[in-house]
Parts: sequence; C-alpha cells; structure tokens
Amino acid sequence: MRILQVISSMGKGGAERYVADICVEFNKRTNVEVMLVSMNNINHYEFLTNSINFRVTTSKVLPSITSKSVIEIDDFLSIVAKFKPDIIHSHLFHTELLTRHLTDENITYVTSCQNNMPEFENMSARNIFKKSSLTKYFEKLWIINKYKACKNNFIVISKNTEKYYKSVLPKQLSSIHLLYHAINFERFNRVNYKRTVGVGKIILVYVARFVPIKNQQFLVDITLKIKNLGYDVETVLIGDGETKNSVFEKIKKYNLESNIKLVGLVDNVEDYLKEANIYVHPATYEPFGLVIIEAMAAGLPVICLNGKGNRDIIIDDYNGFMFDEENAELFANKIISLYKNQIQYTMISENAVKYAAEFKIENHVDKLIKLYELFISK
Repeated sequence: MRILQVISSMGKGGAERYVADICVEFNKRTNVEVMLVSMNNINHYEFLTNSINFRVTTSKVLPSITSKSVIEIDDFLSIVAKFKPDIIHSHLFHTELLTRHLTDENITYVTSCQNNMPEFENMSARNIFKKSSLTKYFEKLWIINKYKACKNNFIVISKNTEKYYKSVLPKQLSSIHLLYHAINFERFNRVNYKRTVGVGKIILVYVARFVPIKNQQFLVDITLKIKNLGYDVETVLIGDGETKNSVFEKIKKYNLESNIKLVGLVDNVEDYLKEANIYVHPATYEPFGLVIIEAMAAGLPVICLNGKGNRDIIIDDYNGFMFDEENAELFANKIISLYKNQIQYTMISENAVKYAAEFKIENHVDKLIKLYELFISK
C-alpha cells in the first residue's frame, strides 16, 4: 500500500506531531510505503522527518468568490504522478483544497478531522453578509462538491469532532470513522519512575501554542492562587504564539517572574514532563488532547478544563480531574489536595500510565491500515 500524507506545515502542534509519528511508524512496515508532503518550509520536526520520505510542495489552491482564485497545482500533481499513491490522507483545511482540486478515481481519499474546522460551519443568518462568512461558505460548497465526487472518507479524533462533522456535512458523506490519536509511548514513559510529592515545590507544566483558546492566562491565575495560599509553586509553559507577550505582561503584573517559566519551543518535551508533578490543561477548546496522553504516559495526573474533545480521555479521580468552570480557586485547591496526598497521587499516576499505554502509535497504525483497506474495498 502506498500512502501520501499531506499537511499544511510541520510547525509545532498536535496534528503535525501526530502525522510525523505515524509516518515514522509506517516506515517500519514492510507492506507500506509512505511519503509526507508539507505545504510550507517550516519544519520543527526534522528529527523525525529526516528518517522518512519527506517533501515540501510549492502548490496551493485558494478558491475565491470575492477575487481571483489561486490555482497553483503542478508541483503537487507531479509528486502524485511519481509516487502513485493508493491513499491520499490530508490533514488541516488548506490541504483539503489542494488535494481535492483534481482527484483520481484510482486513489482513495481520506480527511483527518483534527479539529472542528470553522470552514465547515453552517451559515447563520446574522453572519450572511460578512465577507469572511461568505468566503467560508463558498469554500465549504466548493470542497463538499469535491468530496462527493471522490467519495471522501473522514477520520474524526473524538466524539465531539464526530458530532460536529455529522452536523455540518451532508448525509451523502457518511463515511465518518472515529479513531483516537496516538503517541510514541516509549518516548514519554519513564519505567518505574516514581515521584515523591507533599514536600518541596509544586511543579506544574503545560504544553500548547500561545493562542486564546489555549488559555495560558488562566494558568497564571491558578499559579497566583497557589502562591497566595502559601505554597512554593513553579509553572512551566512550553510553546510560542500570538498571546505569549500578553501572558508575560500578566506574569509581570502579579510579580510571578520567579514562579512561571516561559521556555518557548522545545524538542525534548518529555524531559519537562519528567520534572513536573502535575499536568494542567486549561484550554477552553480541545479537539482531543494528544499532549494530555503524553503527560499521562510520563506518569503525570492531569487537571484540566472541559474542552469538549478531552472529555473522551479524562476519567475523574482515575487518571485526572476535569472542571467545567474556569475557577482558579477550584483548580488550585485540587492541585494542592492531590499534591499533599501521596497515596492518591501515586494511584492516579499509575492509572494514567496504564491508560496512556492504550494509545501506542504501533496499535494505532494497525487500526489505521485496516481503515485504509476498508476504504479501498468500498
């Protein structure tokens, strides 16, 4: 089986990391040949892409109702012609436009619904005259027609994303399959690594892009609350993005520079997870939460906000705790309570590792290949 994976870029992110990991795993299989194509020169995962067949394409497709459409597809078509894939599996919206512009009846097309892509939202009456809404609506109609023509298949990553796409796609496009994301478990797991809590510093960690929905601002509030309750606390924020400066300003406002570290983009996330006590995930929306599984694999209890997609992976008082309310006092009290209870902490830590082991990339790729075979046979 020849599989072409296509993604918008290889910037830091859950979707990008997932694609790189599955390609590395595919590369180990004797019955599979895989190529990964990115639409952008940005690549924060060279340590993974160096070991696989990786290309960057100059092609792009941007249909427009308000101006001239951009159709630059020759380079991508050349890649497809040379590689001769059985499957084209696309990730994130701009790859949908590129890969479905000209389809081939001998190729099976698969869309990874990595999040609830806003381009697929149903048009509302209040937004009908907005230029941005009209553009999205036109793009949706355009891509829906392309999907129908190639009998497109969809893979969703949580029950929330499944519900979303069943509500925004026409019933004719009914090939929607739920398959949770997966991780390189061995990379994050520390065999027999036990943490002693209750003494010393509370170390929290969060890995996410600095964008509004990732809500690092709330973690500043949580840290402040814990500090004001008299505990020595350190919060490590890993990532970069548009809201990083505003988060830093809030840190300075509350004199938390010695309590909150902004470490930027890193390749060795697993080392930071190992040094932490608790993983806190304050995102207001989370399609699935791949990094939550990584934190569990490292033995970290997870305390998070209900981001919809992560409801599928948090079992309260088993591998972590989930709150519906953005309340810093609730979060702080739970963190402190868990940190002070070694017996409960160890139990949840061990449960988290067991749970994360169910999301190994090897097993996931086995399931993915079976889905590909199902799609091809239809």
